[in-house]
Amino acid sequence: MTPLGKDSRLSAPLPDPDRNSGTVIEWNETKGYGFLDDGRRRIFAHIREFTERSRSPKLGDKVTYDLGTDHQGRICALKIHLPFTGLPLRSGHFLILALLMATPGVALARLFPSDFAWALVGWVVVASLITYALYAWDKRRAQRGDWRISERFLHLWELVGGWPGAFLAQRRLRHKSAKESYLFTFWLIILVHHYLAIDAQLNWRLFHQLKTWVTAIQ
Repeated sequence: MTPLGKDSRLSAPLPDPDRNSGTVIEWNETKGYGFLDDGRRRIFAHIREFTERSRSPKLGDKVTYDLGTDHQGRICALKIHLPFTGLPLRSGHFLILALLMATPGVALARLFPSDFAWALVGWVVVASLITYALYAWDKRRAQRGDWRISERFLHLWELVGGWPGAFLAQRRLRHKSAKESYLFTFWLIILVHHYLAIDAQLNWRLFHQLKTWVTAIQ
């Protein structure tokens, strides 16, 4: 995407390369536009130029932006960044996460000595914190139009135990929560963890049965 944003009517941004900061002083929710104040002048702002749309701009919001001009030569704001503090996590989110973690948790308790099981729990906590931080970092970079963290790298951390952190990040940060192909892989990773937890407790009965079916087909 070019510095012109999504509206081809906008001309090139002004030469000042630094990001500008201002305050939302007027906003028409119905029409999707308003004005910013940088301390010296009113600057037109349209909703399409906001990089974060999890909520509507409100009077008094502090934003950063690039300057440009519209087709009539009027100054306007481009690539407007409205800081996103995250959505509150509800009790239902934690209940779902607890249910998702129940099967792997039971497997840890039944299959491993307590010291090793707690060490694995500690690793899941660490991996989840790292995965959550990666989600947050990737969202900030997406808002700024910077280089992104690869989806494979995020999935790798989910696979090695960070999927609980990813689950919470998707709901609090509203990141990677709408792309169907990404979510398919994410939930597949969770299913793999559950399969391993169940089959390990069955002495790998499901794996051996699947192996027998594959052999018979061949």
